[in-house]
Amino acid sequence: GWLNEAHGGGFYMDDNDWIRSVNNKGIYTGGQLKGGTVRADGRLSTGEFLQLDGTAQPGWECSTTGLVGRTPEGTLLSCQNGHWRATSANVEIVRAETTAYRWPHATARCPAGKKLVGGGGNCRSLGPPGMGWAVLVGSQPINETDWLVHCDTPERQNL
Repeated sequence: GWLNEAHGGGFYMDDNDWIRSVNNKGIYTGGQLKGGTVRADGRLSTGEFLQLDGTAQPGWECSTTGLVGRTPEGTLLSCQNGHWRATSANVEIVRAETTAYRWPHATARCPAGKKLVGGGGNCRSLGPPGMGWAVLVGSQPINETDWLVHCDTPERQNL
């Protein structure tokens, strides 16, 4: 082994398989640590991004439930019951529409159990093309599940 007495650290071997650090000191390098398998018995942390070089396709076989991979396009995959499955958020788009003469408004409401993550709106005149106008006055969340849009115009319009 090797021991740095001034700092109480170094390396040693007490079996045929592992190189160990004296006093469980950390290893620091500005370069790379490289191996066939790198294992963390605690958390694995990165100061930037996690780069997954291996690729797979949904439906392909995989060896261990819990593995994480990606498609060549970058979609995240997880190994579930021996097969790669694409991860996906359960996103549902909700729309609302109304017709009114002045100050029409519409509220899009998320289904039960869902939360609002974003929204938007637009206004349009129902008059002949090139005639009339509609102005978006407001478009905002009003609580955790509802998005409100309101317009103004002298014409009838959809929102």
